Amino acid sequence: MIGPQISPNTQSLMIGLMALIHFTMVSVGGLVPLVVLLMEGYALRTRNEYLLRMAKNLLKIGLEVGVVGAVLGSGVVILLIGLKPLVITLLFNQFFWLIVL
Repeated sequence: MIGPQISPNTQSLMIGLMALIHFTMVSVGGLVPLVVLLMEGYALRTRNEYLLRMAKNLLKIGLEVGVVGAVLGSGVVILLIGLKPLVITLLFNQFFWLIVL
């Protein structure tokens, strides 16, 4: 076998950590627009310029976190292809069965 020998437990740990970080970052990135909407509504009602600027910056940060989370989702697929080819084959057969036919 070519390349480093990685134990099955380490492989599962790598995939699990990558998936957990991906899920967390995408969830935060998806929740930020709702928080920003509420912040802007409150800031406009109270005429708070500082809160408006903070909402704008929070939206930029949330967008970047969501993008990084999406990239990590691609990393999960790449790790699955490299470390667990049987699992990814079963997943592809299950979820993309129209293409497999």
